[in-house]
Amino acid sequence: QVASFSRQPHRKRSSCASLRKFKIRHYYAIAALALAVRLSALRLVRRPVTRQLSVLAMAKRDASAFDEAAATRDAKKLKVAELRAALEAAGADSKGLKAELVERLVAAARDGSAEVPPAAPSPPPSAKKAKSPAKPKPDGQKIEIVRLDSKGAIQETLEAPQSYSDARAEFGKLRHSTTLDDGGSLELRVGGVAKLSTQDEKKKKTKTKKAKAPAGPIPRSACPRTSVEGKKLALLSVNVAGLRALLDPAKDAARRDALQKLVQDEKPDVLCLNEHKLQESHVDAMKEELASLLPDYPVSLQHFTCSTAKKGYSGVAMLIRRGGVAEGADVTAGYETTDEIVKTEGRLLTLKAPGLPTIVATYVPNSGQKLDRLQYRCETWDRGLASYVKGLGNTIVIGDLNCCHLPEDIHNMYTRPNFAEMRAGDVPVEEQYKGLSGPAKQAGLTVEERKSFSKLLADADLVDAFRTKHPEALGVFSYYSQRVVANRGMNRGLRLDYVLASPSLKLADAFILSTDDAWPFADHSPVGAVFQLD
Repeated sequence: QVASFSRQPHRKRSSCASLRKFKIRHYYAIAALALAVRLSALRLVRRPVTRQLSVLAMAKRDASAFDEAAATRDAKKLKVAELRAALEAAGADSKGLKAELVERLVAAARDGSAEVPPAAPSPPPSAKKAKSPAKPKPDGQKIEIVRLDSKGAIQETLEAPQSYSDARAEFGKLRHSTTLDDGGSLELRVGGVAKLSTQDEKKKKTKTKKAKAPAGPIPRSACPRTSVEGKKLALLSVNVAGLRALLDPAKDAARRDALQKLVQDEKPDVLCLNEHKLQESHVDAMKEELASLLPDYPVSLQHFTCSTAKKGYSGVAMLIRRGGVAEGADVTAGYETTDEIVKTEGRLLTLKAPGLPTIVATYVPNSGQKLDRLQYRCETWDRGLASYVKGLGNTIVIGDLNCCHLPEDIHNMYTRPNFAEMRAGDVPVEEQYKGLSGPAKQAGLTVEERKSFSKLLADADLVDAFRTKHPEALGVFSYYSQRVVANRGMNRGLRLDYVLASPSLKLADAFILSTDDAWPFADHSPVGAVFQLD
């Protein structure tokens, strides 16, 4: 009983302890359940994190601040595919450019929802490609390097590798280190046949390049003038490139004085002025100015046609000398046509007088810097002019025709190796520009214009007066570019201005006044011709 009595308190104490433990477990269970419920609620709001941070990583994050610079650096090392995979694993948006993906991954790593994975290691540098084994020498073909005297006799046979590539390398070393007799050489031979020789190198070094003649002025043929006695018709054409500027007393008087002297010396019966650029409202005042400068050409004998399509553009004038053979002639503008350019741009005047050939003064349209008018020039203007002239009988066409007809009319052709063949007509126009693409695309020099000019001469039954009188003349041009000032001094020009005439007319003289004593200016030079009259 004593023992039983003594055990009862102990049993009672054990029951109390068990109860306390039960209550504690129950409490923790309820707390865990509450925590689980709360976490479940949070999961409904936040995206599930499928990739958990390791315990070690969490410990490190708690222990120290997040290193954003390092994370950014590591993220930048990743490829786009790796960045997208990391973001998809974190449940984040994986679309966008690399910079956006890097920024998004670093932000996810900062708030603990992702990690920046390490970049894939770079592949180890490839091992140096092993040198391929030397090709064995062909059976029966011994490779050797020999030293020869000046007569080609073998003085010494040097040891050479039996691989051709190695033997070439050895030959290269020996050619610099071996002392050779005067005229001697080294040879690399395969099967007794020389493959390399220092003698060949000497020939290459001593071979002189053909010296190119220094560029200089293109020589100009003299083209002597012919004095004409008796009754004659003298014509002169000048492209003035703006008559108002030429006559303006406030501007340099050199061109004005040169024109006055030129007309006094030549005394043309008909003076043609191209590209005067006047509007109709300016004509009366300019007539007075011209009459004052050139007294033999009064206002009543001056005839102008102006562009109505565009102000300050094109224009042709004819001035008839008082007392000359053309005084009293009729002058008309344009001709009967549907061509609006002929009708509105003031590019053509026709003079008719009893006992004289018809004279057509014209300023032919330029094809343009971009060749916008090339097709019109060749297919419409030239064909219309040829048809018009053909119906006039004996005719003279004079003025700025804006085309270089022959190779000798183009300065670029003078340095061509086949220039003589070009002049002889042995080289088709299309082939004259081989290796010389620039001029072929320049207005007035195109293949189309030059061919069209030939067709114009044939269709209208006209000849080139200057070439008829001076068939062998070279270096005679009527135009020098104002953009390249040195071209005039070097006589590098073009022949754009012409006198064309019916072959039945008695041509006595034809000239281009491009010399410094006659017309020392760039741009266009005066051209003219004299015809003997019955």
